[in-house]
Amino acid sequence: MLTKENNELLTRVGPDTRGGGLLRRYWYPVLKSEQLEAGGPPIKVRLLGEDFVAFRADDGRVGMMDEYCPHRRTSLLTARNEDCALRCLFHGWKFDLEGSLIEAPSEPSDRVFSFISKVRTRKVQVRESAQLIWAYIGLRDAPQFPDFEFNYVPDTHRQIAEVLGRCNWVQLAEGLLDSAHISHLHASVGSALGRLSSIDRSPRFEIESTPWGMHVAATRHVSDGEQYTRISEFVMPSWEFIPRPAKPGTAAFDELPSVLVHQVPIDDATTKMWFISWRTAKPLTYEESRWNTRADSYREVMNEPLMGQDRAKMRAGHMTGMNDLLTEDMLVAEMQGRIADRSGEYLGSSDTAIARFRRILLEAIQVNEQGGDPAGTTGDVPYRQIMSNSVLHPPDVDWRERVAM
Repeated sequence: MLTKENNELLTRVGPDTRGGGLLRRYWYPVLKSEQLEAGGPPIKVRLLGEDFVAFRADDGRVGMMDEYCPHRRTSLLTARNEDCALRCLFHGWKFDLEGSLIEAPSEPSDRVFSFISKVRTRKVQVRESAQLIWAYIGLRDAPQFPDFEFNYVPDTHRQIAEVLGRCNWVQLAEGLLDSAHISHLHASVGSALGRLSSIDRSPRFEIESTPWGMHVAATRHVSDGEQYTRISEFVMPSWEFIPRPAKPGTAAFDELPSVLVHQVPIDDATTKMWFISWRTAKPLTYEESRWNTRADSYREVMNEPLMGQDRAKMRAGHMTGMNDLLTEDMLVAEMQGRIADRSGEYLGSSDTAIARFRRILLEAIQVNEQGGDPAGTTGDVPYRQIMSNSVLHPPDVDWRERVAM
């Protein structure tokens, strides 16, 4: 369990919080590129409890700045997008892509030049990569960009899904790190993952620290001569690889895409989850990306009571009565409350990865406060090489001998 004080440290993301100070050391995807039209309307972006607007200039460049005009604090969401700048409707003040005030028609002509040279709005560093708009809102120099492998494949080889989580980001991150729940919550999932996980419902965990976070290995007994080890990767601050649920070395395994999930805190009680799927060898269709279809299925029921849980379906033998794996995950996370109170928990041996995750974050907050560089901000993370794994191996063979890390 966590003390209430440490739970606050982990879950609060605003600009004046200790946890928020750590989270502002990293880049985050905030929009799909297709959402911004050249010369089109600005779009609101809420990130770590702060409000911004993003827009695409006539020449294709992307800008992002404080949502509220520094004059009288009206929203720039209604601003005109003109001449590679945003013009506030209230008094016509105009801000370029760098956040500089370049026109203030409401000011007298004899002082306007000296006036505009003193005024700017907060400009956010942005980057466009892999069909996504990324933002860095920290006050220090931007860290190394998280150029995972999906940044390098053709657009046709990549699919991106996003869903809204109505709870704190830590609940969603911990859910993905918890390999033990697969054997229970997802027991009715008809996949290789469900079949392998149902054989041994209490995996043995091994955790190894890495410069970017940790490896999480969950080993299950499959038969007298075989074990199944699922190795997840956690990358600071909130990236998680989902191992491919198929027998390694088979055609089925090679056909499945790699999947990386990112929990982006919108504020303390709301999270945007990005599911990024890609395949290096050949194009990946929308239908082949299971997280796209799962996201669609979740959206259909997310506003229904208990997300459409069907008790008749449960009586017929289905574990949860839910319509999809993702819906199951979202239900158990959101039912913990908008911000879970971890001071009443009782963790077991299957929660080893959860405990380590919390310790990593708490230690990183301290490092950041002491002026150091937390994991993922040191500039030497081999993002492109980081991958999750799953492997079948004899009980007397260490899983590390069968995977490349």
